[in-house]
Amino acid sequence: MRFLPDLLTLRSHAEETAATLPGLMIQAEKLADTILHGDHPKRKAGMGEKFWQYREYVTGDRPQDIDWRQSAKSDQVFVKQKEWQITRQTFFWCARGQSMAYRASNERPRKADYAAILVLALAILLQKSKEHIGLLSEMRTGRSDAMIEKIGRTVLEQTEDPLPNSAEVSLPKNAYFIGAGDFLSPIEEIAASFHHLFGRTENALILQILDPAELSLTYDGRVKFQTMDHSESHVIQNVSSVRDAYEAKIQAHCRAIQHICEQQGWTYKLCVTDQPLHSVLHELYAQLDGGV
Repeated sequence: MRFLPDLLTLRSHAEETAATLPGLMIQAEKLADTILHGDHPKRKAGMGEKFWQYREYVTGDRPQDIDWRQSAKSDQVFVKQKEWQITRQTFFWCARGQSMAYRASNERPRKADYAAILVLALAILLQKSKEHIGLLSEMRTGRSDAMIEKIGRTVLEQTEDPLPNSAEVSLPKNAYFIGAGDFLSPIEEIAASFHHLFGRTENALILQILDPAELSLTYDGRVKFQTMDHSESHVIQNVSSVRDAYEAKIQAHCRAIQHICEQQGWTYKLCVTDQPLHSVLHELYAQLDGGV
């Protein structure tokens, strides 16, 4: 019977996830539809599913893929690139720890919900574009509705991992990684987590999700700050006296993350929860489209 409390806790988390998923999934689907039915078409270089486009021949290409008629038009040798040859595998990770539950105002979504909707919407868009999607934790991809639901359930699971557990991950060649979280861990820990992925993927999109109050410390007067586990607290008598120093520190932290990403050629995006999800998703999807 000693395991009963743990079982009850797990069941409670499972029921909470099951109750939350439909609402977030609907929001993500509606958000994805605004992009799919808008003016952002995808993949027009080729006709049909088999032929995609011509590209210059490189060492390692199969001779039978050379298109001699197209090559005869110039001094270069071209091959026909097939749809299946360029299908991208995209792996998702989304933080869901206690810090992600934060929001300074009930008028804004929690960081966790903002991140989950963005991740789900991106997964839906890639699935609709015939891309293979999956979870970083499982290393399997697909493009079925069941995979979308699996990603949805996973990004809603309560976890205390603030960073991707990437030490034992081995992404396939040319894979794409999309990670979303507040990334407020020490910069050394963030660099170490990303370092394990650097040698396995050249392409990644890192979404740092923050509440506006975390960027500008929008409080007044005497404020008591507590750690997430309530083990420590600190009272500041006049928040305005530390606001400038705080803003400088959080901005330096964000710039450090961006620098780590840029060194590897990854894309970094700071997403603030008062920004309209539609405009953020449109920008992110345009970046992904350009990365195919």
